[in-house]
Amino acid sequence: VCVCMCVCVPTVRMPKEIGCFKDGKLSIHKGCSLEEGTDIVCKVTDSYLGIGDRFLVFKEDFESEESLHKLALDEEQWKGKTVLLLEWMRPDPTLGVHSLDIVTISTEKGPRVLSVLYWGECTGSSSHSARGGYCVDVESESIVAPARFYSPFFAQQGSMLVGTKLVGVKAAVQQALKAHQEAANEQKWLRMIGWDAMFTKKKGEVVFFEGNFAASRIHRRITFGMGHARAFLNFYGF
Repeated sequence: VCVCMCVCVPTVRMPKEIGCFKDGKLSIHKGCSLEEGTDIVCKVTDSYLGIGDRFLVFKEDFESEESLHKLALDEEQWKGKTVLLLEWMRPDPTLGVHSLDIVTISTEKGPRVLSVLYWGECTGSSSHSARGGYCVDVESESIVAPARFYSPFFAQQGSMLVGTKLVGVKAAVQQALKAHQEAANEQKWLRMIGWDAMFTKKKGEVVFFEGNFAASRIHRRITFGMGHARAFLNFYGF
């Protein structure tokens, strides 16, 4: 479940939706246009890990609404799908392609942050190509350790980015917590959310791409330690 698609979360900065491709038709939203400088990300809904997504540069991949429509019709992975046309947000050049992985969770005292991970050392145009995962300390806004616990792939990774300052993480977490509360007010069952975000070219600005029901992320956090796991199981009654 993608929270940002299900509820209005005005608290966070999200990429602007320019239009969509559905049932063979391309539509551009009112007040939007495809003009020079309008590079777009074509995001396939009901997909995962970026499968089917395309990153298109104006005057390289398309030049007009007509040429974009033709490209969309020829794209096999888009047949029968709804594809969102979003503004292409570029990352902070000092960090390169990366993402922030923020997990928030409901407690008796309201939403709290459970963990913040940083995915970097990417080899492609999205953080799905990350070769490095790191734990982030929110208070110091810095990378403090490799996330070797996450999966076998990262178990032997290095620690090249440890010590990197991530100014703006604290503000991003506050946005995520407020957005969690807003989402939970509409969806009472929503007790854990995994937020995907990125630092933009604008210093300190963080853009949120989506918030997902964090059932597939939460089990890795439960195993931080035995005490942590025991407290989690007692509180949530799993």
